[in-house]
Amino acid sequence: MDVKIVIRAENGESWSELVPATGAITIGRHQDCVVRLESDLVSRQHVVVEVGPGGIRVEDTSRNGTLAGTQLLRHEIADVAFGTPIVVGDFTVAFFRPDRPSVPRGASRSQRAPDPHAHTAPQPVI
Repeated sequence: MDVKIVIRAENGESWSELVPATGAITIGRHQDCVVRLESDLVSRQHVVVEVGPGGIRVEDTSRNGTLAGTQLLRHEIADVAFGTPIVVGDFTVAFFRPDRPSVPRGASRSQRAPDPHAHTAPQPVI
């Protein structure tokens, strides 16, 4: 199984990566990390994530801590649901199963991409 990782930088830029969900997924500045984030606010190995069937386990390995949802982790581990925002330095990262929409928890319906299969009634021509 693969997992989709959506990354949003503080400047608004965002992208996603699809990575195997087997083993530990490391996030940090170091070249050996699975997900590399270039910033002075990101530790060489900032967090280690393990994917489970119902969510993810986040382990903070940084010097300054990691925010997983509403939990501030300082060399601690937390189990959180898929889609929970994880703040790593000046980046926000969220993990999704690829068969699920990539809308972070708490996002309103209006923030989602339009459904291309949704039926809309024709508009009258005036």
